[in-house]
Amino acid sequence: EDNADVDATGDETIVNGRGVAVGKESFSSNVAVAQDANADNGNTNKIFLYRTVNNNIDLTAEVTVPINVWGLEWFEDNLLAVVDNSDSLAVFVNFDDSANGSTVVPTYYIKVEGIGRTHGVTYGKDDDILILTDIGEASSDSDGGFVFISNWDRTYNDVRGAGVLPASMQKRVAGPATLMGNPVDVAYDDDNNRIFIAERARDGGRILAYDVPDASGDFAPVLNIAAAGCSSVEY
Repeated sequence: EDNADVDATGDETIVNGRGVAVGKESFSSNVAVAQDANADNGNTNKIFLYRTVNNNIDLTAEVTVPINVWGLEWFEDNLLAVVDNSDSLAVFVNFDDSANGSTVVPTYYIKVEGIGRTHGVTYGKDDDILILTDIGEASSDSDGGFVFISNWDRTYNDVRGAGVLPASMQKRVAGPATLMGNPVDVAYDDDNNRIFIAERARDGGRILAYDVPDASGDFAPVLNIAAAGCSSVEY
């Protein structure tokens, strides 16, 4: 639409923002926003915590973290953070209790076997699934994919101590038929079991959608629409 109705706004405190995670509750939400380090923000990686109630968005904590963050997602009271330029996921336990001005290190790191460079992350609470995207080489528009982990609650408890999520616990979707090159973000529709991908490299940007895979493989998208400059997707 030409004119959007703004229900709520917050202070403009984030420089070089990345992923956003919204913990939806009945009347309010915890919102986390990643800031990736660059010269304009003093080369500081941060996560900003907000609390939304009705039409108000209040900054509750500005937290320094020791990693470059891309995607973010809430899992119960834990914050999952993609460690940019890596194959790993960081887990901040009880991150919503972080104090303003503090520096917080991840409670766990989980290396995702088989991933080249992960970017997007989403958790489907109703179906208990976790999805991570893999952009592979940033310069390639044809080597991307995503991994699908079912029974995430149990899987998380099984692997967090070892720090490795083995390929045997994943379903991987990748290959020429998928049309994925740099899948930078992912969202999941619990009601229709549909995976949505923001693909940045292919043809200048596309939104792709896939059915939940029964096994690893090279599957064509069920939805493929042009979206120039696409870098994020939410459902």
